[in-house]
Amino acid sequence: MTDKVGKMRRVVTGHDPSGRAVIVEDGDAPVVKVDEARPGYAMTQLWITDAMPVPIGNHPDPTQRPISLS
Repeated sequence: MTDKVGKMRRVVTGHDPSGRAVIVEDGDAPVVKVDEARPGYAMTQLWITDAMPVPIGNHPDPTQRPISLS
């Protein structure tokens, strides 16, 4: 398996104290699940939300919690 499996660039925006849009994060998505029994398989978690409409704010990264694929 190569280091590139599941790698995706993710750009996260937020707001500074004056309310202006800013880039908060720019880099590889931090959560990539792989399965050694399935070479080449990867699930990259780019974003997740539990509410609609989606809350807008500088909240902690919601992808940093356990996830499952049904």
